Parts: sequence; C-alpha cells; structure tokens
Amino acid sequence: MNCDIEYNIDNDPFSKDGCISLEFFEHSPIGVAFLSPKGKWLNVNPFFCKMLGYSESDILGSDLEKVTHPHDLERNICGLNRILVGDLDVYRTDNRYVHKSGGLIWAKLVVYPFRNQYEEILYFVVQIEDVTESKLTEKRLEESERKFNAIFNNTLDAIFIQDLDFNILEVNQRASLYLGYSRDELLQMSIPDLTTDDCRSRIAGISDDLADGMYSYFQAIAIRKDGSEFPYEASLRLIDYQNNPAILVIARDITERQEHEILLKESEQKFRNLFESANDSIFINDLEGNFLEVNGVTCENLGYSHEEMMGLKARDIISKEDIDKLAGRINELLNKGNAIFEIVHVRKNGTTIPTETSAKVIEYAGKKAILSTARDISKRKRTEIMLQESEGKYRALFQDNSAVMLLIDPDSGNIVDANPSACSYYSYSREEFMHMKITDINMLSKEQVFEEMENARIEKKNQFVFIHRLSSGKMRSVEVYSCPIIINDKKLLFSIVHDITDRKKAEAELVNAKMEAESANRSKSEFLASMSHELRTPLNSVIGFSDILLTESFGPLNEKQFRYTDNISKSGKHLLELINDILDISKVESGKMELHIEEFPVSDVIYEVKAGLAPQSSDKNIGILYDVSEDLKNIRVDRTRFKQILFNLVSNAIKFTPENGFISVSVQLVGNEVQVSVTDTGIGISKEDQSKLFQPFNQLGKFESREQPGTGLGLAIVKHFVEMHGGRIWVESEVGKGSNFAFTIPMFYE
Repeated sequence: MNCDIEYNIDNDPFSKDGCISLEFFEHSPIGVAFLSPKGKWLNVNPFFCKMLGYSESDILGSDLEKVTHPHDLERNICGLNRILVGDLDVYRTDNRYVHKSGGLIWAKLVVYPFRNQYEEILYFVVQIEDVTESKLTEKRLEESERKFNAIFNNTLDAIFIQDLDFNILEVNQRASLYLGYSRDELLQMSIPDLTTDDCRSRIAGISDDLADGMYSYFQAIAIRKDGSEFPYEASLRLIDYQNNPAILVIARDITERQEHEILLKESEQKFRNLFESANDSIFINDLEGNFLEVNGVTCENLGYSHEEMMGLKARDIISKEDIDKLAGRINELLNKGNAIFEIVHVRKNGTTIPTETSAKVIEYAGKKAILSTARDISKRKRTEIMLQESEGKYRALFQDNSAVMLLIDPDSGNIVDANPSACSYYSYSREEFMHMKITDINMLSKEQVFEEMENARIEKKNQFVFIHRLSSGKMRSVEVYSCPIIINDKKLLFSIVHDITDRKKAEAELVNAKMEAESANRSKSEFLASMSHELRTPLNSVIGFSDILLTESFGPLNEKQFRYTDNISKSGKHLLELINDILDISKVESGKMELHIEEFPVSDVIYEVKAGLAPQSSDKNIGILYDVSEDLKNIRVDRTRFKQILFNLVSNAIKFTPENGFISVSVQLVGNEVQVSVTDTGIGISKEDQSKLFQPFNQLGKFESREQPGTGLGLAIVKHFVEMHGGRIWVESEVGKGSNFAFTIPMFYE
C-alpha cells in the first residue's frame, strides 16, 4: 500500500449525504470501517466495535494487524495492494479476526476503494459480516463427515445402506472383507443374495417393523463369495439417505462370540460342578450381605435348606463377636480385593463352627459381589490347644536335655534359641547366641549353609556333617540332625548337634589302614605273580623231560622207573596248575589282567572243553550232556577266559560227582546275555560253605581231609573273569542232591 492520502471528513460519503448516510453508518447490521492506504483504521461503526470487542478509541489509529488474524494478514495486504495497483476493483474473502478476548471471529470481508474526482484512492471502505456461527457449523459438519467416514470404513462391523427393497446402496470396507466381494460387486446385489433361504423370509418381514419406526435386531447366517457360511447379528433402522428413506444395517460376525459362548457354558458347568463338589462351604453374597448363591456343603454344615439360606444375610450366620468386626472386614476386603480371616459360623441349632474364610471381590451377574470359601477348622483349633500344652513340655525337654540343641530361623539364619548344653559346648551365653547367625559357627559358605537349611526345611534331608567353630576358635566335626517345627506360627529348624571329631579321626585312621592293607595286598599279588613266573620256567622243563622219558624214546624204562617218572610228570603238572591259578588271581588283584575280546562260535569252545575233560569223566564213568541253544551262534568275549570259566566249572563238577553220576551243561540265550548252567549230581554244598565258595584258597568238599586235589583258587578266578565281562555268577545247591553253578555274561561285550 503505497498511497499517502489522509482521511478527511469532508470526503466522507456518509457526511456528504447528511444524517441518513451517517445513520446508516452508525446503525448498520454489519461492521463498517474506513482503512487508510497505509493500513491504519480511520473510522469504525459501533457494530464493528461490538463484533471485535474493542472500543472505537482502541481501534482508531491502530494498524490493520491489530484485529486481523496473523494467518490472514499477509493475504489481506496482498488483496489491498491489488486494488491500489488497479488489478482488482473489489476484494472479497472469508477472513478471520481476533476478538479482544482472544476468541476467533469469522467474517465475510468486502473491501473497495473510495476515490476522489481524480480517481485517487483516499481510503478503503471495509465491510465485515459476522459468519462465525455459520463457519463453526460448517466445520462441525466437515468434522462429522470425517468422523462418519472414519467410523464407516474403519469399524469392525460390516455396514450396509439399502433401499426399502433391500437393494444395496452403499457398503463399507469391512463388509467386503467379511463377504469376499468387492464394493462394486456388492452394489449390484441385495441383502437376500447374501443369506440362506431360511433367513430370507425373516428379512422380508422386517420392512413393516421399520416402516412403523421400530428398531429391528436379528441373527442369521451369511454366505461368502466362496460359498462358506458364518453366523452374524444385525441391527436395522430406518434412516434418510440422499433425501430418500433407506435402511441402515450394521452386521457383526459372531463366530468367535458363539464359540466363546459355548466355552462359557462349559466353564459355567465346570464352575457349577466345582462349586457343588467342593469339600468346603462356598457362598456368594452382594455387598449388602444378601446371599446370591450357596453350595450344598454350606447348607449341610449350617443345617439350613437352600431356600432358607437364600433368605438370610451374612450376619445371620456369624457369631455376635464377629458381627462387630464385619464392617471393618468388608472395608478391608473392598480395598484389597481379597482377604483371609478366621470367623465363627453359627448353625441353625445354635452351635458354632470355627472357620478359616477366604473372601474375594468378584463380578457376579454384572455387579460386585463377594465370593467366600469357608473351611471348618475345628480340628485345627483343638490341635492348637494341644500344641500350646505341648510347647510347655517341649520347653522343659529343650532346657533340661544334655544333648546340644539349637533353634534356627531358616529364612534369616538367626539362632533363635540355644539350650544350656549348647552354651556349654560352644562356650557362648544364651544372650550371645540370640544375636548370632548359624553362619557364625558353621564353616561352610553362606550360600551352602542356606541351601542345607532349605533342604532341612522341606524335609529333603535331615542329617548333615559340618565343621563348627567354638568360641575359642577350635574347629570340631559335628553331626547335625535337623527337622522343621512350628513354634508360635513360625517354622523353625530344631537341630541336635553331636560332636564326632573323635569318630572322624578314627574313620580317617581306618581309611589309612585300609589303604595300607590294600597296598600290601597289591605288593603280595605282584610278588606272587613274579615268583610264579620264576617257578614256571624250571617246572616246564621238569614236566617236558619227564614226558619225553615216558615216551621211552631214549630207551625202555623198567616198571619202577616208569612209575617214578609218571609221578614226576603228574606232580609237575599239578604244581603248574597251582602256579597258573596263583598267577591268574595275582594278575586280577593287581589290576594287570586284561581281556582280549574276539568273536567266535560258542560251539567251538564247548567242543574243546568236552574233549579236554573226556578222560576225567571217563575215569569215573560220569555222563555229561551238553545243550547249546540253536539260536546261539557266535559270541564276542575273551575266548580264553570264557573257556577257562567253563573248564573250571565242569572240572569241579566232575571232581565232586561220585562215579556213575551225571552232569548237564546248558548254554542258552536270555535276552542279550548268554546264560551257562553246570548242574551235577554230586555231594552238594551246605549253606555255610556256599558263602565261602568264591573266596581265594577255599576248596569245595572236606577241607581238612583234602580228599579232592586243587588250589582253592578256581572259583575265585571264575568269579573275577565273569565280573570282568560285566556278568554275574551264583550257585544253587543242597547237600546230598548236587549243585547248579550258573553265570551270565553279555553276548557281545564292548
């Protein structure tokens, strides 16, 4: 705005035309003002001032920006400049002004220039008409439309607008999503096209209800584009749509709700079953104390029928002493949501029942209610009385006992009490103990001590061995027996302490002695093994040369020479057998015996044993039956040791079976194991001798008379070989009836 012409009252068009023009200016129903080309207010009428809340003196001489909204100021200046440069005759716009109070005023703005006879602009005539209410209504309408569109398209329900013949006029996005049709497809359809036959007749009868202004609601089955069906519920009402009556349908898929309703019914049935099957009294009452529901146990315990209970209040079944506490307990319950308290119930016949009642605030039939479970604690109360009496006895026992006793809190580790014997043993006074923790005397770490206390508290373990420190600093080994007890409603550990320091020393000495004995035994075995090797070398020479002499390869022997040579050979072989047994048992005991595993046919070993022992059995006319399972082909064990086991057992059976006796050897497959049994008709073995069978240097038969030759090592060696294979050996025998030696080893030893 570049003109600099001042306003002059002589140029005022309202003044020139006299009082009528002035009256129009003063009483105009719209705001009228004069604005200088520089943007200053020159004159304003009363309505202009009233609209903006300013007095005339407040406005005159001020700039345009005083009352113009900042966001519209630049646009207004541009409009005035266009008038000044001749681009625009009249400037019209919707404009915002700021009321003196800070409020927003919307106005229709009209500005045109007032020119002199030279066509020079003297000032602008400004007319503003208040359209605030209209603008707000328009804004509200826009907002309403925006909200409607947002709700219409974003709601979880399907929305249809249809004419009175049920032809679809409009649908939202959810409807398309539910049914699988596009919006354009649905707009070519009617509601009956989307539902089952039995539902169409129901929909047809709805129009009359809607025409009468009624609001309709129903449930039906809808059909998707793919032919699948789903249940829905719909509400219908008559509306005006594009100046014509129409039906607004809001439909919701209720598949999930129906599933939940089924689950709810099942849950309610479970609740009802639990409610009626509980062992405790269960009842529900409203906040005024009226009973809403009670279970059968409640009626049985109190002696009322169900109908009688439903006519009572909670205060009618509790003792007078508890009635006085009822209001406070209800307030506590409402504040916390749940509470547990003891309360005395009164039966119909006037007798009482002490109960422990657990109460909880719940939602029942849409309102707040109280669910209570009351357990009869008559037995517990009697037990508490007995316990109080027994506590006195316990205290006397605790104080007067010569054993060291401590009471310990397992939660904190505090020593709660100590008897005089404990004070004497540890050299602490009772008062000192009361300020100590068990970790002050137990040398385990704090974590380990608390772990062991927890084991005692839950009764997982009750016997412990610890190192305790006395007040003098001496360490003592102690054995502690600890168990939980309840004293004054507090679970404590009652611990009895025994000093086992001397026993521990004795045990250590015993262990050392055992280790020394085992070391000496190993040394003995090693010595015997070494000596056996030394003896075998010359003995083999003696046996070998005597056998050569017996063949008479170097000339004939007379009868005496032959007999003596034969004795040398037999005695040498017997001695060699003894040495071999000693060598084997020594190797086993010294840990030098090793197994050499190989796979072989079990029948081969049976044949070798049978052939090797045939002369012995023939000499005594003993029959031997070998029974090998057809399912048992190959086994994988130490062949030499397996043969030695079998040879020793059959050889022993021959030794202790009288002439003309019988022996059976059975080799069977039992699961994944080979079971071998050697049964004879020999002299049998007494129960007393059976316990000595597998010990080294113990012989079967009459030991003192030495009727049978042997070392007494054979069965000990057999037992070791069986156990080295992971097997076991046993004997079943009765004196005079024979014996059965049996063993099992894995079929395939790994």
